[in-house]
Amino acid sequence: MILAAKFVLAAFAAVTMIALLSWRRREALTRRTHDLVLITVLALSRISLFMLIFFVLGIEPHSDVTVYYSEAEAALHGAIPLVGIHTAYGPLFDEITAVAIACWHSPAALVFLAILVELCSFPVWLKVAREAFTERATRRAAVLYTLNPLAISTVAIGGQNHVGISLLLALSLLALLRNREGWSGLSLGFSIIAVKFLSLLFAPVIFLAARHRVKWTISFLIFPIAGYGAVALFGAHPVDQVVFHAYYTSSGNLPFLLTAAGLPLTAPQYRVVIDCLAFMLLCGTFIAAILRFGRPDPPHLVLLCGFVLLITLTVSLKAFASYLIIGLFPLCLMVACQPKLPIPAAGFVAICSLATLEPSLWFRWLQESGLDLLRRPIPRNVTQTHLTIFLLCELLLVGGYIWLAVITWRTMQRTQTTGGERKSAWNGLITAATTRGQS
Repeated sequence: MILAAKFVLAAFAAVTMIALLSWRRREALTRRTHDLVLITVLALSRISLFMLIFFVLGIEPHSDVTVYYSEAEAALHGAIPLVGIHTAYGPLFDEITAVAIACWHSPAALVFLAILVELCSFPVWLKVAREAFTERATRRAAVLYTLNPLAISTVAIGGQNHVGISLLLALSLLALLRNREGWSGLSLGFSIIAVKFLSLLFAPVIFLAARHRVKWTISFLIFPIAGYGAVALFGAHPVDQVVFHAYYTSSGNLPFLLTAAGLPLTAPQYRVVIDCLAFMLLCGTFIAAILRFGRPDPPHLVLLCGFVLLITLTVSLKAFASYLIIGLFPLCLMVACQPKLPIPAAGFVAICSLATLEPSLWFRWLQESGLDLLRRPIPRNVTQTHLTIFLLCELLLVGGYIWLAVITWRTMQRTQTTGGERKSAWNGLITAATTRGQS
């Protein structure tokens, strides 16, 4: 039922999105009216689906929301995150969710909280887009995001906390674009303790774009040091979180695909090698971008966040498709900047639709098994048809990530920086701890 609902949602959202993009009078609307229309559509689509699923149909929240809820209940009873609560999230996350369920004692409250967070993040992303891109690109991206099946599913059905990182990343980017390095660092640093340290992925990008890097770095470190330092005083061991994430795997990435060729992911020695290779690839592509484009200017800053996320989703052992929500608006902006919109937009929506379905296929059809099933007898609870469809979905999804990364790179290429700026950016990368950014 969940799979059928997600398929219908993806199809309906795609058709509605195309209709809205084709609406010619949309470009003639005033900025205020345009934004109000899209915010209304966003709110109605999320809240109506929320009401349908959890009230009319009476379906219980599932997946990560059940984990959020159990941890929030423990926090309500006085347990300390990372001490009395074994959590994979930031030390403040359980306290935030505890406040939510104190107001409404139901797991559905945490899904509704995700909707509220997204409603807050959307206007911020619009401001970020207008600081760095044209009005036309901003409006196109807004439509691509508002009715994106991945965003609707991740927020209104899954209630994933990654939307919180999206909000705080947008606030950090907006502050930096307005030359407020202190607020930028604080926003991204707060996301580490309020959600999880996945936000660290974007720290190098924003750091290099900052004009006053020392100020940004100090601001960025305040909340993580204070948050993790506080729970450490009660006996917490933050390193345990790193170990937990290091030994967890997901589908929808290149290492997972290679299990079809016999690559084992359970052996620790193989995992260390794969993690090191993934980290080297991520660093290599990031350094290549800095060498090629220089210190990120406003458009490159936003697009580079999306690019780094795509590379991570491709090469990381633990990279759920729902992580796309974090950098979804930058990717929408990338698509909106294409000279011929229909083909890239159609491909983008198709990839987002696949990302909506893929985690459910893995959990429900394969019960979180690897693709090594292709090399051994298939269990009774997995059919050959399901395995074949899932393999095709994996190939298309990972290929889609790579395709989007290539298009993002080409989009960044359209705005070239001077050789002097590239040299300055490289020097800043090498001497980052002691130098300030140059204008």
